Amino acid sequence: MDLDPIGNHCSKESCNDLDFLPIACPYCEALYCRHHYSPDAHECSKHSEDGGSINKGKDKVEWIPRAKCAMEGCSKPTLESAAVIGGGSTDESGATISASCPKCSLSFCVRHRHAEAHECKGSVVSSSSASTDKNAAARALLAKAFPTQSKKAGTPSTSISVKGATSTQASKLDPVRLAKKKNVELMRMRHRAIPADPRHKSGSVPALEQRRHVSVKTEAKETVFWVLKDVSTGRAIDMLAAQMGVTGLGKPGVIVRLEIDTDDGRMTLRNDQALAEQVSEGEVLYLVKEVH
Repeated sequence: MDLDPIGNHCSKESCNDLDFLPIACPYCEALYCRHHYSPDAHECSKHSEDGGSINKGKDKVEWIPRAKCAMEGCSKPTLESAAVIGGGSTDESGATISASCPKCSLSFCVRHRHAEAHECKGSVVSSSSASTDKNAAARALLAKAFPTQSKKAGTPSTSISVKGATSTQASKLDPVRLAKKKNVELMRMRHRAIPADPRHKSGSVPALEQRRHVSVKTEAKETVFWVLKDVSTGRAIDMLAAQMGVTGLGKPGVIVRLEIDTDDGRMTLRNDQALAEQVSEGEVLYLVKEVH
C-alpha cells in the first residue's frame, strides 16, 4: 500500500532537500527547509519589494531574524529571539521579555540558559560610573570611620590602616573577592584542560559533573588535564605519565606516584582509590618519578 507523501522539497533550486516539516516564507509563501526558510537564505524577492515588512491584514509586521545562542559553538536560537515574525515573547505592555542570564547579561538557548551550563563568568558589562560611585562611597565610609587620619593627610587616604593592613591589602583578603577570583581561575582552567585519556580527544566530552580538572606538574613542565571521576589514581598515573613523557613506568626499580600539597607537606595519593575522592577540583598534582 502506497503511503501519502510526507513533507515537501525545499523551494530553493540549489537545495531541493525533502523536509518533513517545511517552513513557509512569510513573504513569498513558498516552502523551504530549515536552512533556507529565512528571506536572506533564499534571496526572497518579495522581501526586497516589501522593504522588509510583511502585509498582515492592514498592518505591516517587521521581520526579525533569530538571534544565536551566545555559547561558543552553539547555533541554536536564544530564548528571547524572534520565532519567525514579530519578535520574541512580550509582556502585557508589548515590551520584549528578557531571557538573558542574570549574571553575564548574555542570551542563550534552552540548553545553555543556566549559568552552570554555559560556565558563566559573571558580569561582562561593567559601568565605569557605577564603579566610581562605589569607590567614592567606600572612601567616604572609611573617612567617616577614621576621621583623624583623613584630616592629617589633608586628602582622602587611599591606604588607611585597618588592623595592621591597608585598604588595598584588605580588599585582597576579602573572602568574597577571593572566592570570585578562584571561580574565574577555575573556569579558565576548565577551558584549557585536555583529556588525560587519549580516547576522549576525538569523542564527545562528558558532562562537567563527570570530570575532575587538575594541574599536573613534573620537573620539566606543567599541564592542565581532566579525568573522569570514577578513574582510579593508578590508572590516572598511567595516562598522565604517557601524556607528560615520563618514561620507565612499570620497569623494575621505577616508581611513579602522584602527590599533593597539604598543611603537613607533600602527601602521596593511594593508587587503589579514585582520583576524584582524594583531590578537589582545580588541585595541583605532582607526578614524581623515582628510580631505585
